[in-house]
Amino acid sequence: MTVAAVILAIGMGFGRFAFTAIYPQMVEEGVLSLREGSLAASANYAGYLLGAILAMRARARGAHRLCLWSAAGTALCLGVLAVPMPVWLIVAVRGVAGVFSALAMVAASLWLLEQRRQ
Repeated sequence: MTVAAVILAIGMGFGRFAFTAIYPQMVEEGVLSLREGSLAASANYAGYLLGAILAMRARARGAHRLCLWSAAGTALCLGVLAVPMPVWLIVAVRGVAGVFSALAMVAASLWLLEQRRQ
């Protein structure tokens, strides 16, 4: 049960909302403009939608493995964002992070329900 909560914290907390905390600093340092930050946020939301659509095929028996992949993918996306890169790549990484975030939410929920036999 605790592990599912950790997966949700990683996927939702870091994968979805970490960018919000660093965005003002990125604008101040000239890494992104307001428009480019909006594109990155939109890409994250689109990725979240795509991840939710992909997660419709997820099954409870494979939820543990999907949790591991989504946590690893989220960590990788965060690591990649620490490297200087062109704006289009930041937007793409934010989209991929959205996919992993949605997968984490669905997979952790499935895993928790499977563990509780519901």
